Amino acid sequence: VDGGVERVEELERELGEARRTIEALERRQRVDALLVEAEAVDLEAARLLTERAVEQMDEPDVSAAVEELRRHRPYLFRRREGGAGGGGGVMAAREEEGDGGEVSQAAAEAAASGDRRDLLRYLRLRRRK
Repeated sequence: VDGGVERVEELERELGEARRTIEALERRQRVDALLVEAEAVDLEAARLLTERAVEQMDEPDVSAAVEELRRHRPYLFRRREGGAGGGGGVMAAREEEGDGGEVSQAAAEAAASGDRRDLLRYLRLRRRK
């Protein structure tokens, strides 16, 4: 009987972990979809910043986090209306192509690790380019 109770508890823990993993993957998919819709030019940086914002919310709201990011960091998104600086996002992307992949590599590392130091390293490299 004890072995059966322990097994049930273990299965409940595994089920809880699986549910948390599914929720995290669904949230990431929602974040990516909203960032693409908002025309993020740097998806990795925008994703990391959005996920951090959502984690800090009492009631997680991905849409609100993306809109807040768009307001406070407009350089991460394409401009929606025309104007003098209309190609800023495209220019930034072209500049990154000439860095030998260093900025792209740093972005990939920051996205994979989720570590703030990696994100800051990536942002410093972007600023220098």
